[in-house]
Amino acid sequence: MAAQRQQSFDIEGMTCAACVRRVERRVARVEGVADVAVNLATERMDVCFDPDAIDEVGIAATVEKAGFGAQLRVAETETGARQARKRAELEGQARQFRWAAVFWLPLFVIEMGTMAGVPLPGALAFELHPLRTGWVHLALVLPVMGVGYRVYAEGTRALMAGGPNMFSLIAIGTAAAFCYSAWGLAMVASGAAVTFDSYFPAVSTIIALMLMGRYLEARSRLRAGEAMGALLQLQPETAALITSDGERIIEAERIAVGDRLRVRPGERIPADGAVVEGASTVDESLLTGESLPVAKGVGDAVTGGSLNGSG
Repeated sequence: MAAQRQQSFDIEGMTCAACVRRVERRVARVEGVADVAVNLATERMDVCFDPDAIDEVGIAATVEKAGFGAQLRVAETETGARQARKRAELEGQARQFRWAAVFWLPLFVIEMGTMAGVPLPGALAFELHPLRTGWVHLALVLPVMGVGYRVYAEGTRALMAGGPNMFSLIAIGTAAAFCYSAWGLAMVASGAAVTFDSYFPAVSTIIALMLMGRYLEARSRLRAGEAMGALLQLQPETAALITSDGERIIEAERIAVGDRLRVRPGERIPADGAVVEGASTVDESLLTGESLPVAKGVGDAVTGGSLNGSG
């Protein structure tokens, strides 16, 4: 039996905690997978698996069947490029919301203006001119739905994959409201009805607010990812490992539980651990924000990335 392998993947398309649970459940059921953990903020999945039973391609295919994208995570040296791509996506989402707002706000004012005391011309009064106002509603809601097409695309994809998410519910609800209103407008236009119930403003409002919420969420995730990346960059690339043959330098990624490491004055601690010999002061401002160093002795816990003092 081959030793278990640890691999990281970039996951695309996750929007909430339910998406995280769905990915974890799907991958955990795959034969050969020993452990899986998904982080929504960094859009990262860490998998421990038996390479004789499943490989990276099979794991990525499982994620794709769940309705998401997956690819092997690139080296940390390319984190900057990944963050730049995320910033570009964020700018695209902001642009989508701005375009949606251009058409949503006039429709919102027409529908709710009288309640807020905004004077509106009688020609736009729905009670007096349902057909005319209905056409105006339709003309303004269609661009909003077009700008928010990804809500329908992702909601439908998740629904077809057997894991409906919040986009699925929004897509079903707004599509039903649009079709009902469009049918009513057609009845009035054909002379079969005098008036109808217009839910076009509600559809426009739901989609516009969803786009705004998605933008704010993506911005928060980007900032969280940048903060985590900044903390990871504090970790040294190498560590001094103490063995029975003496001391040798290893890559920080190869540190294992139980290793004894030597940290000299002025160096950063390469991993979380505990002091087994000596005493020093440690700068833990990356965790607490407190610039004053903290005294550490035998048995005290230390945090990877913190700065060793003079001991």
